[in-house]
Amino acid sequence: MTAAGGLRVHVLGPVELTAGGQPVNIGGPQRRAVLALLVLGSGRVVHVDRILTAIWGEKPPRSALTKVQGHVCALRKALDAAGMSPAGNVLVTKPPGYLLLTDSYSCDLTEFTTQVGAAKVLTGRGDVTSACAVLDGALRSWRGPAFADLPYDGIRQHATHVDELRSIAMADKARMDLHLGYLWPVVEQLVPEVSMNPLNERTREILIEAYLRLGQRHAALACYQDGCAQLRSQLDIGPGPRLRRLGQLIRSGEPAPSLS
Repeated sequence: MTAAGGLRVHVLGPVELTAGGQPVNIGGPQRRAVLALLVLGSGRVVHVDRILTAIWGEKPPRSALTKVQGHVCALRKALDAAGMSPAGNVLVTKPPGYLLLTDSYSCDLTEFTTQVGAAKVLTGRGDVTSACAVLDGALRSWRGPAFADLPYDGIRQHATHVDELRSIAMADKARMDLHLGYLWPVVEQLVPEVSMNPLNERTREILIEAYLRLGQRHAALACYQDGCAQLRSQLDIGPGPRLRRLGQLIRSGEPAPSLS
């Protein structure tokens, strides 16, 4: 799905703007943050105070409002250069803020959430194979952590939520792969995921089940022990009931359960 003129905003990774597949130079982090906030507005007016707070916190400098106005002007010039003229009809000034019209561009985040929703519908119909394929396509659109190049607290809050959606989709796909018998792909997908998010017990549980089904009990035990150590050192808590049950199964030699 692409908008008229092929204008596309990428936020599943560093924030980028492309037109017809070609990168559009939109400037530094603050300007990319303004674009990201307008996209997160999802067709609603983004109050200028929200932009100020997201970038500068509760006490923005006196020059902040002028800087935001300058960033909006520069974004319009970039849109004009990308063929979206008149840019004022795409990025609209609408008190008390600004509005980026949703039918003027496509966005990888919007498409990701749409695909995740479609996968849930397919799963509800019992079409696990198709749901797995849809989730695979959704996950392939990621180029790194959401809004990866924007350090501002007001953006990082959104990024954390979006990254959690990815982790959920990753775990859902891994469960489907287990159901379909694709055990090594689950290991290949989840080893780096568990390394990046060591406190995510659900993902770790699925990885341990894949190891057990493959007969890799030493790997399963190492993964379990690492999870317990991470939870203890970072949160000062023990593993949840499912992870504890898996630890018992590893030691007893019992067959792997189905978490699917």
